[in-house]
Amino acid sequence: MKKQFIRKSIAGLVMAGGLIAGTAGIAAAETGTPGGTGAPSQARTEQVCKRVESAFDRLKALDEKLHDHYSKLVAARDKAVADGNTALAAKLTTRLDRVKDRHARIEAKLKKVHDRVQDRCALGDPTLAPLS
Repeated sequence: MKKQFIRKSIAGLVMAGGLIAGTAGIAAAETGTPGGTGAPSQARTEQVCKRVESAFDRLKALDEKLHDHYSKLVAARDKAVADGNTALAAKLTTRLDRVKDRHARIEAKLKKVHDRVQDRCALGDPTLAPLS
């Protein structure tokens, strides 16, 4: 009988401790104490800005490569048209359309990233040169 009483007492203490710890965690989250949800720290903002600038630079570099690829495709298509190879010219025109779509997606992504962090980070202009 004595063992059973001790086991029940220990179980009651463990449950009470768990309830106290749980309510303390909820109270800390509601009052905004450190570790809760609050404004991001300066170090966190700097880290986010570095990552955003890196992504912004990668997207711009990708767009530059896309411009080079586009000009090569235009030259190849023009040569195919001059040679009278209409089947190849049609395929190249389809590829050019895909490159234009890719360019539009990159520009939309740049604008989205810029708009999201423009108040915290100094980023360049999100507009890109049009494909020609």
